[in-house]
Amino acid sequence: AQTDVPILITGESGTGKELIAQLCHLKSNRHGRFISVNCSALPAGLFESELFGAEKGSYTGAYQQKIGFFELADNGTIFLDEIGELPYEMQAKLLRVLQEKQIIRVGGIEHIKINARIVTATNRNLEEEINKKKFREDLFYRLNVIQLRLPALREREEEIIPLAKKFLKDFCQKYDKQIKGFTSDMEKQMNKYLWPGNIRELRNKIEQAVILSNNEWLNEKDINISTLSNTYSLQKSDLYSSMLNQLPENITIAKKMITEQFEREFICYHLLKNQKNVKQTAEKIGLYRQNLYKRINDLGIDKENIS
Repeated sequence: AQTDVPILITGESGTGKELIAQLCHLKSNRHGRFISVNCSALPAGLFESELFGAEKGSYTGAYQQKIGFFELADNGTIFLDEIGELPYEMQAKLLRVLQEKQIIRVGGIEHIKINARIVTATNRNLEEEINKKKFREDLFYRLNVIQLRLPALREREEEIIPLAKKFLKDFCQKYDKQIKGFTSDMEKQMNKYLWPGNIRELRNKIEQAVILSNNEWLNEKDINISTLSNTYSLQKSDLYSSMLNQLPENITIAKKMITEQFEREFICYHLLKNQKNVKQTAEKIGLYRQNLYKRINDLGIDKENIS
């Protein structure tokens, strides 16, 4: 936290990446502001002016000079959330700012020095995005000096109940409720549930329960979560265990193999279902005919010998 190097925070949506970024700022020696920018929420045409600012009259509607997020974060920290959503053409401009530590407002000519520490976050696999030519490799190495991976809530079961109790206390105070806690069965269910929405989902469930419940102790009816299809045991899941043992350990390669196998089986199944008529199959599964022909060729499917 007390260095100036870029930090890349990775993890699933809802794991608390922005909270970690704020903590890095609070623990730093910087006295400027913490500016949070959600890259996925910015309109594509406004990225540059929002990040770097714009001079008066530089575009339609620019009636006055606009100060960008980088200037606002001078001597502080700028947090770029969902950095994987940054348009490819903007990535080169961001890279230049990181290298030169200065910006030029849209429509301007003056180089403005900035001293903002950059922290980014993503729920995407940026290495995969690089392979797909959707993210610049040089920018990735600039941003990925220090990487902090936030594990999913299901990977830190011991934190579920303490977090739930913290949220319960906060929301009871906010909504003037006198709820004492959770039943033991409810706590067991919360520990078994996989929380696909992570901490954000847990927080929302607790807030909803506090608002709607009049019980002294929150139970399974107050916090409606299903564990039937969500529980996972490596020991009990024989189907997945045998399959996973045959896959390479590299997740990118394994994912590619599984995806291709699924796609091959899926296309063959629907070709048979549609009497091997490619046009009809394409319409049914939502592909253009030429794209389906391409996938059949890429996957090495001999449609005449499907049975």
